[in-house]
Amino acid sequence: MRRLWQVLGEYDALVEYIELTTRKFKTSFESQQELSFPDFLSSEAKKENICLNNLTLENYESFKYRYYLILPNSSFDRFLDDFIIDFHTLFDKMIPLPRHKTKLQSILDYLSGDSFAISLEDFSPTLYDYYRLIRNSLAHDNLKKEQDIAATFSSINIDSVHSRYPRLSAPHDLNNLTFDDFILCTANIKSIADKLTLSLESQIDWIDFSKRETKMFPKLKRFRCNVTRQTSYIRNIICGKYGIRLSDTCVDDILHSLSIE
Repeated sequence: MRRLWQVLGEYDALVEYIELTTRKFKTSFESQQELSFPDFLSSEAKKENICLNNLTLENYESFKYRYYLILPNSSFDRFLDDFIIDFHTLFDKMIPLPRHKTKLQSILDYLSGDSFAISLEDFSPTLYDYYRLIRNSLAHDNLKKEQDIAATFSSINIDSVHSRYPRLSAPHDLNNLTFDDFILCTANIKSIADKLTLSLESQIDWIDFSKRETKMFPKLKRFRCNVTRQTSYIRNIICGKYGIRLSDTCVDDILHSLSIE
């Protein structure tokens, strides 16, 4: 979870910088009347020793917003892989991944069938699928499924999206994406990741987990005569690995279960 937020935060800053510079460039073009956009672009490119002559503003705007979606979706896919691994470690259970389902849908279906409470907005999975399909259409030539993208867009509850994110105009259809689509895609991914993570916390049997994963605490015996250090050590290990801060009572129960005091 922490890695996802860090990567998306760094990428957000880069995209915002690109968006700022392109908007400034567009403003500079519109403030002059002498040159067409291709000529203006070529002229400015030459000043920076860049060879750029053949690009229309319309084409660039269309593809720019699609390409913004690549890294957030690939980062979230990596988060889902990590989530599945962590789930197996924490609960000693494997989440099955049927070929006919997306990775996210497989996780959601399994968790809901195993008594995990996940409070996602009704539009979140479909919205994720929409931007995921756009990302796949760019990253993989054999996945240019424009009909599937259009059908998924049509199934999004846009009123619910706007109710949750009232300052954004997105989502837009494939041919009319804007910067708001990038913001919405990233916000939705973060929301899903956060709620998936929170759905696990109250269900973890830390005593059972600690007995199975004693190798996670290799230095615990060093502090055999110092309960305060043992408590701090266990809490820091769990917090560093999963972002969960255990209570003193929970850590005491772990220590007693491991017979280390």
